[in-house]
Amino acid sequence: MYRILVTLSCFIFVVGTNGVSLNLPTSINENVIELARLMEQYSSLKPAAIQNHRPLAICQFIDNCCRAEDRSKAISLMVSSSPRKHNFTFPKVINTCTDSTALSKADQSCPSLQQFSSLPLVPDTDDPALRQFYNLRKKYNIERIQISKLMRHMRIICNNYEFYAFVCLSDKKSLQSCVGKVIQRIHDYGGYEAYYKYMIEIKQSLTNLNQQLVQLFVENRNTD
Repeated sequence: MYRILVTLSCFIFVVGTNGVSLNLPTSINENVIELARLMEQYSSLKPAAIQNHRPLAICQFIDNCCRAEDRSKAISLMVSSSPRKHNFTFPKVINTCTDSTALSKADQSCPSLQQFSSLPLVPDTDDPALRQFYNLRKKYNIERIQISKLMRHMRIICNNYEFYAFVCLSDKKSLQSCVGKVIQRIHDYGGYEAYYKYMIEIKQSLTNLNQQLVQLFVENRNTD
């Protein structure tokens, strides 16, 4: 079952790394809001098999269990770890926010290291919803490639908090800040024509794929 669609407010200011508003032209600012909404929708529609494996399940732990002074280090550890090293990163993330005595207690407010260790490191490939998701992405290969390129830009350009906001759907302002940086760079380096062409392509790609994912979500819900 897919996660419930996340909606964004229509009027959210785009903030920079230090909380300062990015000085974007009105048209670019509007595109930032729209593209961030589409990216958040795409992320929220991923199957539960993806959301509940360790690399993403750790989001809940960081959001609920890390104190302000520990949160930055935990996010940095999570974002900087490669998929192949996630298994070694989880204990470091959890130990950053929870001491050994707390782990030995059955604290209901914060999942323990043992609970996370029981989750799969990779999604269950036999999960029907996951197979449908992958098949749909193959069918819409052009859209998938466009989205993958955007995510690579985000990984390179955005800071840890901003990329974490996209992966974990944790902070709308940070997500918009990240998208704003990507769009601004395309505009600055490629000029208006390149920016305009890119925006048409990426928004159409996300819209097409999201529409299919919503339809798949509704079909699966009706068969439950």
